[in-house]
Amino acid sequence: FLVAIVSWRFIEQPFRKRQLPNMSILLRYAGVLVLSFAVPVFVRLGNGFPERHSDAVIKAVDTLREGRGSCMLVSDAYIPDTSPECYPEKSRYALIGDSHASAAANGIVEYAKEQGTTLAQFSKSSCTPLIGYTKLRTNAKGNKYDFARQCAKFVDQTADIILADEHIETVFLVGYWPKKYDDQVHSISNDVIGPQTLSTQAIPRGLEALADRLMAGGKTVVVVGDVPPLDINPMRRAFTDGFPLRRFIRDSLGLEYALNDGRVGPRALEAGFDEVAHSVRELAEKKQGLKYVDIRSQLCEGEGDLCLVILEGRPLFFDKHHLSAFGARYVDWTPVNLQE
Repeated sequence: FLVAIVSWRFIEQPFRKRQLPNMSILLRYAGVLVLSFAVPVFVRLGNGFPERHSDAVIKAVDTLREGRGSCMLVSDAYIPDTSPECYPEKSRYALIGDSHASAAANGIVEYAKEQGTTLAQFSKSSCTPLIGYTKLRTNAKGNKYDFARQCAKFVDQTADIILADEHIETVFLVGYWPKKYDDQVHSISNDVIGPQTLSTQAIPRGLEALADRLMAGGKTVVVVGDVPPLDINPMRRAFTDGFPLRRFIRDSLGLEYALNDGRVGPRALEAGFDEVAHSVRELAEKKQGLKYVDIRSQLCEGEGDLCLVILEGRPLFFDKHHLSAFGARYVDWTPVNLQE
C-alpha cells in the first residue's frame, strides 16, 4: 500500500502532467523499483523473520514442513517404488497402504530404527491394502475404474515383492477404513470390477485375504486400526491459535470446536466410521497370528472419546485424518496379539 502511494505520487502524477518524462522522473521511478525489489529480498535474507510469529505458529510451521511421507505413489502410478530411499536393503519391516500409511511411516520408521532395522515403504494414494476388493477413485484421466484396477495391481505387485524378500519379517497394513455405506468399495477379480460391497464386509475380507497371502509366505502381519475420524483440522487450529485476533474471533463466534488441554470432545468426531473400525479389530481378535496396533485408543480416552489432537502446541494431525510426522512418532507402533 505504501509503495502504491509513492508510485502514484512520484510516478503517475508526474507522467500525467508531462508529455515526456525527464531524467528526474525516471530516477524516481528507478528508486521506487529498487525499493520494491529490496523489500522481498530483505525478507528473504532474514529467512522470513520467523521471530515475528508466536511459538504456536512456529511449532505448527515446523510440523507442517515435515510433511506426511515422501514415498507415496499418486495419480496413475502403480508400480511399487523400489528406490533405496523407500526400499532400503535388508529391511525387516515393510508397510503397505494408502495415504494414511504414508503418514504413519514417519513413526514406523522410528520404531524400526529402535528395533535395529529399516522400513520398506509401499503406499499409493487412496489405495486401500486389500486383495479381492478395491476402491473407485477418479484418476488423472478422469477414469475411476482404471484407478481401481491400478490399485489392485499395486497391492498384488507389492505383496509379490515382499514375499520374495527373505529379509522382511513383519508387514504393517495401514489404511483409511471407510464408512459402512461407502459406495466406492467394489470386488475385483482378474481386472474385472464387480458390484459395490458393504465396507463392513469388504474391508475385513480384503484385509484377511492379503494377510493370508503374506502369512503363508512366513511373514508376520500387523493390521493397524485407523485414526479417530475428526471433524476438525488440528493443523489449521494450531495456526489459528498463534494469531490472537483470529483466535479471538473464532472463540467469540464459536466457529470451531472447543479444545481442552489439546483434546476435543465427541462432537468433534465425524460419525459413521465405527462399524468398519470394529470389523477390522474383530478380524485381529479372531485371526490366529494376526497382530494389531490401535491408534485410536492411544489418542482417545474412554467412552466419551476425548481425543488428543494437539500436544504442547504441536498438531498430531497433518489435516483432518492424516497423522503429522510428530503425531506418527507419538504413536506406539509395538504390535499386540489380541487373541491372547
